[in-house]
Amino acid sequence: MRSKFDNDKFLEETFAKWLDDNFYEELAKRELILGWYRVNGEKLQKEGKDTIIITNAGNEVVIDEKATLHYINKDIPTFAFELKNQSSGARGWLINNNLKTEYYLLAWPSGNDKIISSEDFLYSDVMIIGKNDILKLLTDNKIDISNIDAFISENIKRVNERSNKVEIAPGISFNVNYSLAERPINIVIKRDKLVEKAILNATIGMPRCDKCGKPMLLREGKYGQFYGCSNYPDCKNTKPYIEIDNSMLEKTFK
Repeated sequence: MRSKFDNDKFLEETFAKWLDDNFYEELAKRELILGWYRVNGEKLQKEGKDTIIITNAGNEVVIDEKATLHYINKDIPTFAFELKNQSSGARGWLINNNLKTEYYLLAWPSGNDKIISSEDFLYSDVMIIGKNDILKLLTDNKIDISNIDAFISENIKRVNERSNKVEIAPGISFNVNYSLAERPINIVIKRDKLVEKAILNATIGMPRCDKCGKPMLLREGKYGQFYGCSNYPDCKNTKPYIEIDNSMLEKTFK
């Protein structure tokens, strides 16, 4: 039986393989990027480098991959950005200026109940967003984290294990995750606010219906494409379809 650390590492490596096969390969196939390669070595990964995208202009862009692997199939409407690891006392990855990250790949994966291989991941909502754009989003909402210790001290008084988050701006919360051993202190941002700053927002793969478990099919409706349950009409569940929009990606990675 794997330890929690080993299981987390296994999920990260398995999902990384799924991203290689289903996301980066698709970007290259559509000629949105020239290519990519995955960074090997724990030291480099600790520098905030998971993947290097090679743009069509030949430039290299550093991507740090973050996925809601503790919440597979939950389809949560937010993403948590780490400010501090309370267990180690280390600065969180969002504000650690020693990291080389330029862009984050944010992912909300779904898959089979038991993940044994990368094929058990079925689909994922994926977003690419600049690290500086996230920090600017906070500034635009009058959230000052320039003195991070003072910011944490001020807000941590307002949360506890019963109510572990507090809204500090519309769609943005201060959160302490007591369910994880690291007890990370996070800024939690709703997806619709992140989309405003994202250079790519897409659904990758083919989802399963969260009502009956059957595969969902891409269908055409009055208002465009959407996922509909293959068990229709017995199951009328639907899910929005987000196509890869390359306009901002091409503009940024020119």
